[in-house]
Amino acid sequence: MRKPLLILTPVLCFLMFCACKKSNNNLTSQGLAGTWNFLGVSGHTKTEVNEGLGVSMVAYPAFVTTGNVGTITFAKDSMIASGVGYSVDTAFWAYFYYGGVKYDSSSQRLTYTVPPTSTTSKYTLIGGDSLYFPKGGLLTALDSASTGQSCTYAIKGDSLLLTSNGIDTSGGAHTDFATVITMKRSK
Repeated sequence: MRKPLLILTPVLCFLMFCACKKSNNNLTSQGLAGTWNFLGVSGHTKTEVNEGLGVSMVAYPAFVTTGNVGTITFAKDSMIASGVGYSVDTAFWAYFYYGGVKYDSSSQRLTYTVPPTSTTSKYTLIGGDSLYFPKGGLLTALDSASTGQSCTYAIKGDSLLLTSNGIDTSGGAHTDFATVITMKRSK
């Protein structure tokens, strides 16, 4: 069976979500401009891997990152991540099927660390609640993805939430995911 790291794909493919239609590049009026402290990522996924010959695996990990460090700055058309890093350490159940019939299950552990990394991603502000990253977003930029991705955002007081739902089919797996990146305005 494939390594449980395939399940981390949705974290690394963060910000894959359908974009809205209107464009608005006025960051100041949207409250997004400035530097935000990275507080972490949370999410849940469903990953299916077809091993061939009728054998498949389905896993349902949920995660909350720890050891979160770094800042993210939103400038006119770029998001600059400075020293962003985190760890994932979670347990989940994987279910194994043969010919569509469950024949086994096992508890799996997913452990992964992204060391503090800096990168820049171009983006476009879409309407009053969405961002589009033509070459990938924050976490995909740490993994050099090159497909366009988007997310919605919400500012509540001094907190910023970036939310993404989507599907990833890289690495031979099919993953449905929902993730939220949480940040707090830097003082």
